[in-house]
Amino acid sequence: QFRDAESAFAKYVVLQPKIGQGWAMIGLCEYRNKKLVSSLQNLAKARELGLGGNQELARVVRYHEALLLIRGLQFEAALKILEIFTLEHLESPTVLDAMGMAVLRIPEPPEGLTPEQREMVRQFGKAAFLGYEHKNSESLQLYEKLAETYRGKPNVSYALGTALVAQGENERAITRFKRELERDPKHLPALLQVALADISIRRFDEALEYATRAVMIDQGYFAGYYAQGRVYMYLNDLPHAIALLEKAGSLAPNSAPVFYTLAQAYQRANRPEDAARARAVFARLEDNEKNRKDEVNPERSTPAEKRPGSVVPPKF
Repeated sequence: QFRDAESAFAKYVVLQPKIGQGWAMIGLCEYRNKKLVSSLQNLAKARELGLGGNQELARVVRYHEALLLIRGLQFEAALKILEIFTLEHLESPTVLDAMGMAVLRIPEPPEGLTPEQREMVRQFGKAAFLGYEHKNSESLQLYEKLAETYRGKPNVSYALGTALVAQGENERAITRFKRELERDPKHLPALLQVALADISIRRFDEALEYATRAVMIDQGYFAGYYAQGRVYMYLNDLPHAIALLEKAGSLAPNSAPVFYTLAQAYQRANRPEDAARARAVFARLEDNEKNRKDEVNPERSTPAEKRPGSVVPPKF
C-alpha cells in the first residue's frame, strides 16, 4: 500500500525532518509510486542525514538511488554508488544487474529486461564487479569474452574500452571507443573517452578534434569543455583553457577533476587567489568522495550512510 505509506511518511518527515530513516522510507515509497525525481532527491537526503547505522536499510536506499540515476542517464554516478557494494564484497544478482545496466548504459527498470538482455546485463555486471574488486585480469578477460559474444550491440565496445582505460591500456581502449563510434558517430561518452585517452598519451591535436565534436553535438555537455580546456592548458594557451574549464565547472559544480585542472590553469596563469579557491572546491569534493567510501567502515563515528552534498535531478 505504497500510496498510503507515502502519505504517512510525508507527515512523519514534517514532524522529524532530521531523521534520515523517514526520508529513506518516503523515497522508497515514491520509487514504487513512480515519482522518480522526488524519490531520488529524498533517498539522497536520507543518506546525507544518515540512517542511524541501519546497514540493511542503507543498502536498500543505495541500490534504489543507483537505479534512479541509471533511469536518469547518470550512469557513472550510479556506478560510484554501486561500487560501495564491492567494497563490502556483497555480490548479488540484483547488484550485478544494476552494474551491468550502468556499464551498458541501459536506462530501463530491471523488471523490463527480456531474459536475453538480463543474461547479457548480468555478465557485464560481473565483469564490472570484478574490476571494482581489483581482480583486473579476471575482469578484463570476461569483458573481452563478452565483447566477442555480443559484438555490434550498443555500448559493448564502449564498456570494454572503459575497462581497458582503467588498466592503463589507452591505445587498445581508443580502438574500442572508435569502434563504438562507427556504430554511433554521435556517441558522446565515446568521443570524450577518445579525447581523454589521447590527452594521456599527449596526442593533443586528435584529442581536441574529438572533444570539439562532443561540444558541437551537445553544448550542455560539461565533459567536452573539460577535455578542450585540458588540451589548451597543456598547449599553454591559458586564457582559452581557463574559459573552457570555468564553463565546465559551471555545468558540473560537483566534478572534482574539473576544479583540480582549473586550479592548475589558474596557477600557471599566475592567479594564485583563484587557484586557491579552485583547490578549496576540489578539496571539499574529494572529502565528500572519501566520506562516501568510508561509509562501509563500522569504526567511523559518523552515521553509516552520511554523505554531504546534493543531487541534481537528472533528465527522466
